[in-house]
Amino acid sequence: MAYSTRSSAVFLALRSRQIGKTADETADILGLTKSTVNRIVARAKKHGFDPSAPSFILLPKYINDAPRTSRPKKATPSIADLVIQKVCRNRYSREKTYISASTVYRILQQTGFRKTKPTRKPGLLNRIKQERLS
Repeated sequence: MAYSTRSSAVFLALRSRQIGKTADETADILGLTKSTVNRIVARAKKHGFDPSAPSFILLPKYINDAPRTSRPKKATPSIADLVIQKVCRNRYSREKTYISASTVYRILQQTGFRKTKPTRKPGLLNRIKQERLS
């Protein structure tokens, strides 16, 4: 379910519960299962939603999902520091870091390193400046 569709479904489930509709009626209207509607309302109540309140105030904490867990990072901060130290000493070394080249590249990108050294134009000599200005 897309985020906007999901948010609308949560809003309507909470609103219909407040105006006295049963979970079955709400599920039929929204095209969800009864258990999904009950779970939406239970989570909102857990975060402070009051279906018997006279005014309907919808706070983000009633709708938002909990943060998801993700895969643990292979490059810990200590490994990232080690990579940066090695690059500063010898930019061609990646040895003994025990992480992939793409991880090293990602660490270097996040810390501001770039693939190429910026080019610099040589400054003009005073004699050449005078010739151009005259």
